[in-house]
Amino acid sequence: ISIKKKDATVTDEQVTEALENLRKMRGQEISKDGEAGKEDKVVVDMDLFVDGVAVEGGQTKDHGIYLSEDYYVPGLPEKLLGVKKDEEKEFTLPFPKEHYQKHLAGKDVLVKVKVKDVMERTYPELDQEFAKSIGQENVEKLTALMKENMEHEAKRKEEERQEIELLEKAIEKTTFEEIPDVLLDAEKHRIFHELKSRIAQQGLTIEQYLEGIKKTQDEVMAGFVEQADKRVKTTLILRAVSNSENVEVAAEEIEKEIEIMRGVYKDQPDVLKNLETQDTRESLKSILRNRKTVKLLKEKMGA
Repeated sequence: ISIKKKDATVTDEQVTEALENLRKMRGQEISKDGEAGKEDKVVVDMDLFVDGVAVEGGQTKDHGIYLSEDYYVPGLPEKLLGVKKDEEKEFTLPFPKEHYQKHLAGKDVLVKVKVKDVMERTYPELDQEFAKSIGQENVEKLTALMKENMEHEAKRKEEERQEIELLEKAIEKTTFEEIPDVLLDAEKHRIFHELKSRIAQQGLTIEQYLEGIKKTQDEVMAGFVEQADKRVKTTLILRAVSNSENVEVAAEEIEKEIEIMRGVYKDQPDVLKNLETQDTRESLKSILRNRKTVKLLKEKMGA
């Protein structure tokens, strides 16, 4: 197995773009008279209809839309260019067939909006005062820090890409007996649990998510078969290699990892308590062993 390394260099243009985005994050919004421009934000009440019937969950109040950014309702920002405060407007938008909201995908949706406010966005200058507000002495040091962080992230992503490619090629070159259903089912449930966690971080419940995509839990999990198969095979390969190469994890390595996690979760007593369980230690041991095994494989390939 061989892997081609990709360039993880960060250009000056990328750093400049990142600084520009940082300026925008520190921007202020002020109500204005007149028409909404490309760089403005509009606040609207919005209702969606299909074939004259209100879409379930398609009503929103005091909703902010940045006209310079892509929106989950495709084409909506363009339709709001030029609107004024208190203006009411309605128009039809064709939703693409691949839209994530399956009950709207491929349909013509009537959109009714009432403009509650038009807000102009102003941004700070990229000067010493701005740099100090970020905790840096001047623009030069802020730029240097930004580039350093971006280079670190680019290298991390390239390392991750190499590992994914390595394991995918290892699967291709490995012969497996039939994977037991019990392993696939366990992995599908693990993937579903990860999905629930990501959704919860967005402030939604799994029930709301399933309602939005019009699918049951079983239907969603049925779509995890290929992913679960790949993850199970990856686990089996890493276990086989770690056994054949005598990869071991010392108790001190596990304790060091737990100490790091204690610092990260110092304000979460339930997590701290869970860190002391034997199950957590065994799980960390498995994670660290896999990590060392992947590193060993990369070294053998010269990656």
